[in-house]
Amino acid sequence: MSGQPDLNQFRLSLVLVHQRQRSWALESRWVLGCHTVNDQQRLTLKSPGHDRYVAFNGEVEFIELPAAKLHPLPALMQARKTCPAIKALVEHQDQLLVLLDALLLDEDTFSA
Repeated sequence: MSGQPDLNQFRLSLVLVHQRQRSWALESRWVLGCHTVNDQQRLTLKSPGHDRYVAFNGEVEFIELPAAKLHPLPALMQARKTCPAIKALVEHQDQLLVLLDALLLDEDTFSA
């Protein structure tokens, strides 16, 4: 018997942001709420000192997954990433989604 914990017993609470053909994941502990403003979704994010808002066109989904579905970034992806908020990958419904660090998001993260 190895000393490794069974990661399936631990759960990740995530907020998925679906925009066009893309989806991203955020840890739900950083998301205080979501509401619609002028036909856009607006996430309220916890941030040291003050709350921040990120607006986007799309859908939001709250999910829980086993921690075993969380994967580190491959070395090449880590070395070449251009967005500092990209932290890891998450498996969900036979797809790999990018897990973003909510503290490093800016207003332009979901634009394009």
